[in-house]
Amino acid sequence: KTLKSDIIQFVTFSLKQTPGSLQTLQSLVYLTELPEMSAGQISLLWSDLLSSIFTSFWNSTITTDPDYWSSWSNDFSPEDKKIVRSLMEPSVKGPAILSRAVFSKCFCEVLTSSSKAIPWDVTGFPVLISSRVSVGEWTERLQQLKEMSAILWSNMSVSSIASFRNTDSRLQGLILYHHFVALKDIVPQNIQEEFLQYCDHLPTKDLSAYHYIQDILRDWMNQDKLPTDVLKLWLTCLQQFYAEVDGTIQVSDSAHRGSLWVNLGLLQIHIWQPQTLFDPAVKREYKLKYAQDELQQLENEWMARNWSYSLLMGKELKDETLLKHTHPHVQTLLLRIQKLKNRIVELSKKQAYRPKSPTYGILHSDVQNYINSIAKISSVQDLASRLLKVLTGKTSKSRQTLQNLLSEEATWQQSHHLYRRRLSEEYSLYPDLISPLNAAILQMQHGMRLIASEVYGTMNSSLLSSSKIASLLMSLLVFPSVSESFPTYLSNADNLCSVNSIDILKSLKRLSQKYPSSEGPGVRDISCCLTKEQLLVNSLLYLRSHVLSKGEMDQKSLKLFRHICQALINDWDKQESTKRECEKQESSLYKYRSKTHNIDLAEEEDEREFRKRYPVYDKDFADIITKPTLETYMESMDPEDQEDAHVPVLSQSTMQAVIDIHKQLVLSTARSLWYHNNPPPHQIKHYLSAFLSSYQTSAALIEQLYPLIGSELNDHLLGSQMLAATLLQNTVSSNTATSLILPHEGPYVFYQHPNIQEVQKCQEVLRCFRNSVNSLLGHWTEHPALVQIVVVIERIQGFPLSSPLSKILNGLEILLTKSQDWEENASNELSLRKHLEEITQLIIQWRKLELNCWSLGLDNCMERHVQKAMSHWFSLYQLVEKYMQEEQDQESSDGLRIETLTKTLQAFIESSSVGEFHSRLDLLLVFHCHVLLTPQAPRKDSLCSVLWNLYHYYKQFSPSILAKITELRNPLEKELKVSKFTKMQK
Repeated sequence: KTLKSDIIQFVTFSLKQTPGSLQTLQSLVYLTELPEMSAGQISLLWSDLLSSIFTSFWNSTITTDPDYWSSWSNDFSPEDKKIVRSLMEPSVKGPAILSRAVFSKCFCEVLTSSSKAIPWDVTGFPVLISSRVSVGEWTERLQQLKEMSAILWSNMSVSSIASFRNTDSRLQGLILYHHFVALKDIVPQNIQEEFLQYCDHLPTKDLSAYHYIQDILRDWMNQDKLPTDVLKLWLTCLQQFYAEVDGTIQVSDSAHRGSLWVNLGLLQIHIWQPQTLFDPAVKREYKLKYAQDELQQLENEWMARNWSYSLLMGKELKDETLLKHTHPHVQTLLLRIQKLKNRIVELSKKQAYRPKSPTYGILHSDVQNYINSIAKISSVQDLASRLLKVLTGKTSKSRQTLQNLLSEEATWQQSHHLYRRRLSEEYSLYPDLISPLNAAILQMQHGMRLIASEVYGTMNSSLLSSSKIASLLMSLLVFPSVSESFPTYLSNADNLCSVNSIDILKSLKRLSQKYPSSEGPGVRDISCCLTKEQLLVNSLLYLRSHVLSKGEMDQKSLKLFRHICQALINDWDKQESTKRECEKQESSLYKYRSKTHNIDLAEEEDEREFRKRYPVYDKDFADIITKPTLETYMESMDPEDQEDAHVPVLSQSTMQAVIDIHKQLVLSTARSLWYHNNPPPHQIKHYLSAFLSSYQTSAALIEQLYPLIGSELNDHLLGSQMLAATLLQNTVSSNTATSLILPHEGPYVFYQHPNIQEVQKCQEVLRCFRNSVNSLLGHWTEHPALVQIVVVIERIQGFPLSSPLSKILNGLEILLTKSQDWEENASNELSLRKHLEEITQLIIQWRKLELNCWSLGLDNCMERHVQKAMSHWFSLYQLVEKYMQEEQDQESSDGLRIETLTKTLQAFIESSSVGEFHSRLDLLLVFHCHVLLTPQAPRKDSLCSVLWNLYHYYKQFSPSILAKITELRNPLEKELKVSKFTKMQK
């Protein structure tokens, strides 16, 4: 009953939650419909069950094309060029992919569309921007996120217990057990029971069973009870199954299991191949017919004799007293009748359907040709042996040699696929013969692909170490973060800055040369999926979590902190040098450039900056409003599209994050007699910022490299996948009651920042509007005005949920305009006025919100001045560290003197604008605390005094500068209020 309920539960889950067809589950469905399930009935379906399992490995989209599966789109075909498939070679497809990190790849892709080349950002917002949630589908996507979380929670423990490797090995034990149990009729009668008892211990790898059965097989080798080749296969399978216990495995676990599968498949092929020229099913049919005829004849004779005795003696032959005195022939007749009845029952169970025009002879010769060609024991084992030699290091490992070998394996697999298909198509009326052969061939293919996938990993291991990648991903994304491998946040940060992690960057470049990405928009090159910037910034984020959770900056943390900052400074310095060189080369091209031209360029730059802050979205509906021309196309190009060729080493968000973290850590952990500040507690937002940044990095790596990463990583990342799904779920549903939500700091910008809670309001409005328009289209098919309304609605519903309100607002206003064409000629019954009023109210509501946000414009302007001032952080860091590192005796020669340093810092403050003053002043305090944290050095005290004194000297001017800012700001705020009132009146 337990087994039956488990099967029912599995079938229900497969039909509801997976794309599996009922055809692959028909054997299981048949078992569930039986009133009682017996071992004999299961054994009759053993080959069908195996075939359905192994066939799913080759037919499922998840194993043959996980990139297409994770796209979750019905619009693309598997051949679509937009779907990136970089490292997914034939050697990894099929069952081999289940021993790779395909589970993690699919979840990362479904959650964040990691295959798209979306720029990494330390803030974490690309996680939301790249998600598949659109305005029109956010409720459906929210339900999908809930289901994904439920599946992750319910299967968290199962994944480690029922992993592919463990299940694969257990299935081998069961198949081997069935093969040996089938030998019981050949075993002498006196030891049959003992033999079956030892067979029962085979799946558990009991050594006593191994030695007992091995001795029997070796005895049979001398007695010629079975063909020598078949006995050798039996013995080889037994030895390979117990190799792990004996400690004789010389290759990886996956490759060893593959070798055993190959031999199990060969063994079953030779056991189940048609042995005779005459169809055994027809032979059994004739035997049954002869037995029935004989039984009929004997029963008639018995009936006649019974009547005769009844008439002569008044008694029937059923009387035991009379039966004892009858002729021996009559007594034998009764025994023969009973024996024939038992024989008929036994033969009836072994009957099979046969067509009227039999083709068994053709099938027999076809299978024999197959066994003597591509399924020949020597040729199959030779291919497996050559693949295994690569793994043991007994053959050449040149890339070209291995690629040729893998190509040969792929061709071999294709030949067997075609043969299996031909068997199913041409001999479908012989299921009793085809099903075991099909299961055997699939086992052989299964094993060969497992070995080939290990060879594929070995071929690429010289370019990129899978262990290094796994270690990097675990340090980035394991949740909970504190684990046996990484006991503290500091260990995570240290691993990200280690030599092994930096070496991965070089390895990715080498790998990208072997697997160049296809050209096209949104396609990410392998070498670009990880940068030094990401490693350093993620390391810095984890280091911040360590310092805040510990409440102090110890020496190890300080050493790593300064190492990270210096590495980022070096990258910034290179970036600035490259920028200056480019400007110099550009200026040399225009030797006689006029001042007017320079002014024009400055105006263009200002215009681009303005469009970046206040973007327009005319191009979203350019095909609907006007016909596009070359000029309009050039004008509507995104600034991001124009700047793709100049990707900076350090992005603006990265530089700002580094400055903020440095400021937070040094101000909170520096200690002296004159300075002390309590560190802030380690909050959820601090960990989430590190997690989101790391998740972006890890998702891009997993997306590209999952064929090289083992499936062991899946279990380590389950917690992270659940956290990411929960974050997206809470963000999409605007659940502000929880702290597990994508954070946003700083003032809200109407034209740039997402406002999910407001955007969701338009979904129901647009849905009802579209339903009404569709009903009208039923009466006025292809009406131009109605068709354009539908196009605009679909365009708005396709916008990402993370779009700024200004983007959606532009679409709603265009929708309102396009609807007027219908309203001008529509009667009251056909009017869309109700929906247009709802759209109008939404537009008014959002325009009011836009006007309310105008008052934040001055705050945003102040924020830009703060960021501009903070850009000097890199130069100040270089200046301070250079002064600290120089020897004191160099001060009198060509070194940096304290007077020169003081004048430089004075000029830095005094050249400041009003808006930048406080930010520059804060930098003096920040670097004072930075110097306090550094180890004792000859120049430390003097530098610390200079920074402290300069900070307090210029701090006395702060109130007057604040008053000046307030004086300049008040008229602008009044003007904004008047403008806001005027706009609202309109």
